Amino acid sequence: MEEKLSAVFEHWTGMALLLVLSMQLAAWLWYRHRLGRYRLSQAWPARRLGLAVAGAGLGVWEWQPASGKLYWSPTVFGFYGLAPSTHIDIEQWKSCLPQEAALRLEQQLRRGMAEWVELELELPFRQLKITGRWVYEGRRWRLIGLQQDVSASSGQLRQMSRQAYQDRLTGLPNRSAMIEQLAAFCRPGQGGALLFLDLDGFKGVNDELGHDAGDALLQAVAERLGHSLRLCDRVYRLGGDEFVVWLTVEGDSRAAASRVAALIIQRLEEPFELGGRQCRISTSLGIALCPADGDTPEILLKAADQAMYRAKRAGKGRYAWAGEGEPAGAGGQLEAEKIAPD
Repeated sequence: MEEKLSAVFEHWTGMALLLVLSMQLAAWLWYRHRLGRYRLSQAWPARRLGLAVAGAGLGVWEWQPASGKLYWSPTVFGFYGLAPSTHIDIEQWKSCLPQEAALRLEQQLRRGMAEWVELELELPFRQLKITGRWVYEGRRWRLIGLQQDVSASSGQLRQMSRQAYQDRLTGLPNRSAMIEQLAAFCRPGQGGALLFLDLDGFKGVNDELGHDAGDALLQAVAERLGHSLRLCDRVYRLGGDEFVVWLTVEGDSRAAASRVAALIIQRLEEPFELGGRQCRISTSLGIALCPADGDTPEILLKAADQAMYRAKRAGKGRYAWAGEGEPAGAGGQLEAEKIAPD
């Protein structure tokens, strides 16, 4: 009898335990469901606000002085012609501005945490209005604000400007943008270097793997170029497999251009993955220095273009300097420099 009662007791105890576990699981699932709906209800207004801000030509920025972190929304990166993956900080931000604008920004940031930040910055073919306010949250001060493109008065004009100055395939600034920006960069007392790139082996990839693979390769090249440069430098696509890089230089512009050219050649010689297949290319570069080789975009571009063709004739995967002649002959000194692979 005792054994029978013990068995019954164990049976009902197990059933009760199973019931309790089922109720706990149901309560947990209900909680997760309600939490998910709450988060969705909170996220949608934020998403709508983000869409409205971006649609109005506004970008959000935030600076945390204690940690030195600077945040830009994707719209702000677009204002400066940069990829959203670009690493930035306050010093890099100032370095990509004209000297007067960088000084005004620094003065605004030093005004104190009780003040508003408000100024307008002149960039090549764009004028930005920057506002910000100090917020104390989580025992930290943060500067939060907006950046607005005020150079166009309507969304339609901004769209037309974007289409006129942006390469559709890569998203890089195009030739028109380059001419206007370089005209602003080539100022008296401002040094710089123009690098003209032409891809070696692109036609073979395009012919063998097809135009879609060729387009994917150009997009990958544009991304690698962007990751090889500083915030204050610029990269443009002229068309086809031709790209231009502008380096803002203080000091020895020849040494700086040599370092960047070597880095670009090294990065582009690394294999690319295209549709499950691996391909390799290289690049030939021509370098023109401002103002030594010219002080206008047109003169610099022509000089760098001619130097690029000398680099190709010398064996590709090289860079050559504007203003230097052809190699004297088979025994002459090679003036186009070859970057040895690691």
